[in-house]
Amino acid sequence: MEFSLDGLKIYFPYSSVYQEQLNFMKEIKLALDTGDHTIVSTYKDKCKGSTVAMLSLLVSYAGSKFGESKQILYCTKDSERSDKIMKTLKFVYDHRCTVLGGDSPSILAVEFSSRKEFCINSDVIEESKQYDEDAEKDEDKLVAGCREHTASWIREVDIEDVCSFFDKAEGVVLSPGIYDIKDLVDTGNKHGWCPYFATKQALQTANVIVFGYENVLVPKIAGVVCKELKMNSNSIVIFDNADDVAKLCREALSVVISLDTVIHAERNIEKLTKELESANKDRLRMENKRLMNGVKHEIPLTDIWLANPALPEHLIGQPMPNEICVAENFLQHLNHLFFDERLSSLLRTLKIDNTDTFLSIQKVCHFATLWGTYLDYYNEFRVETGPCSSIHDDYPSNENIVKLACIDNSLVFKSVLGKFSSVCITLKEGPANSFITKMKLEALFK
Repeated sequence: MEFSLDGLKIYFPYSSVYQEQLNFMKEIKLALDTGDHTIVSTYKDKCKGSTVAMLSLLVSYAGSKFGESKQILYCTKDSERSDKIMKTLKFVYDHRCTVLGGDSPSILAVEFSSRKEFCINSDVIEESKQYDEDAEKDEDKLVAGCREHTASWIREVDIEDVCSFFDKAEGVVLSPGIYDIKDLVDTGNKHGWCPYFATKQALQTANVIVFGYENVLVPKIAGVVCKELKMNSNSIVIFDNADDVAKLCREALSVVISLDTVIHAERNIEKLTKELESANKDRLRMENKRLMNGVKHEIPLTDIWLANPALPEHLIGQPMPNEICVAENFLQHLNHLFFDERLSSLLRTLKIDNTDTFLSIQKVCHFATLWGTYLDYYNEFRVETGPCSSIHDDYPSNENIVKLACIDNSLVFKSVLGKFSSVCITLKEGPANSFITKMKLEALFK
């Protein structure tokens, strides 16, 4: 059926619409039009079909004058939910195209996830499977394997070792339509281009992007992904069924380290020190000069590892203290104090592609960067020590750990609310007021 909602023609894929669905769409559209943040809960009226209502509104909105130049970021809890969203999105879009035929406005929607979900390079996939029981290590190994075949310094000197799928991905333009991960992988296989990098390029032009909460909420991931978005002031973020987002917000700014982590971090320092001995001195001098002057530079897409997990944006790119700009001095300081942004720069300067072997030093740097950035100024963190069974469930139960734990649900969420023009939060399991209180957002939602 077709109906008008405050001047926007909605193409709904069913013959009737519930009043609760209409009310739901009106609340969302009002926020989109005014550029306000909003929280809409379907807990009280038990709105049936809220997903198809939301997506019917968004597809119509994206294809209208209201949605011009606006990019919609649809954030979901997990891959299972993302798959359902993509299936419903295709259903809604196909109905619209059937009704309008050739007059249907062009819309590009893509589902985005990690490299592990996209990679079609059999050599890289096989190399990453040595950690059969640890999905996180599989992902880290695959990222490192990908860098070994795509990093800028590899492409400069070793053409034969460059991933052929990556080469063909450059300049790929997806035609209008709705692409889930399977569609992108199948198309990449068919045409011989990398689905991951082709999709990252599409993030710049897509009308709708569907991905996990972490791509917006977790700084070390969001800092990488958001570089590829339009990121204009009109960007719209939808948090789908965000009732349980509080834990992710806390964990996004929390770090756990163990004695094993520290031991491996010391080995990482020793390895980096040896790398310095044979490193290109001109590259080191150029890095030193850039860091001392606070010069920002464009990092090639393939060379980005993880973004700084803590530093506010106005601090990133500022001049660094002279005593750590010199690489040798920095490695000496690493035995006492760790710096995340500086470590990332050094790994690129030394052309390190096997990043999976440097995860321990990275984690300790994350710990220290969080500590130095927040602990002296806020009361949103605490340090927890003891057996991991009482603190964190990702480590062997007999191992003592230290956790720098963020205890403020709002710290990450407030930064997202400040970055995007309109953030729409939908809830199913409780009223909006309870969510506002739990997330400490009273000042923003009065």
